[in-house]
Amino acid sequence: MAEGSKIVELSGALTIQNAGCVRDELMAALATGEDLTVDCRSGTEIDLTFVQLLLSARLTAEHNGHSLFLAAPLPVPLLSVLERGGFLGGDTADQRFWTKGRA
Repeated sequence: MAEGSKIVELSGALTIQNAGCVRDELMAALATGEDLTVDCRSGTEIDLTFVQLLLSARLTAEHNGHSLFLAAPLPVPLLSVLERGGFLGGDTADQRFWTKGRA
């Protein structure tokens, strides 16, 4: 986790069924004007919708001059979605975000 950043803990099913709630929680955290660390290690079910929400939140944070980090280690359900979706591999800012928690 990034020192000095606001921590948002997300747990349970992080899927399309609750995407609105997850989006609202991320947007509220981003509105504080702080760097943000997303801790989804208690995520039991994760789908591509959650990946899209994280990417959108990361772009929003960067647009506002802040950073979004991921708590490590990533949960197995998220790693599985990232592998199936082709998000892992190469040495890009996106790759570093997923594997190191930051771009």
